[in-house]
Amino acid sequence: MALQLEIELEAKEGDRAEMEEQLSGAFGGVIKELQALAITLTLNLTLTLTHTPTPTQPQPQLYVAILTTAGARLEPRVGARRAAL
Repeated sequence: MALQLEIELEAKEGDRAEMEEQLSGAFGGVIKELQALAITLTLNLTLTLTHTPTPTQPQPQLYVAILTTAGARLEPRVGARRAAL
């Protein structure tokens, strides 16, 4: 009887560890997306607020932050229009 309980306990511990790993992976992805969004919003707000429009450059180029395992990189946002403040 004790051996059976020990086996069941080990199985439950394995299930718990697997679920914990899945949750960690899911939340890790959400955190990376939020970090990329924060970088994107901060950069674009800074560009918008510090840009002085001219006839040849009416609005700044907006960017999107892409987070990778090697770090973050910025890519121009294609077709982006500046929202009215």
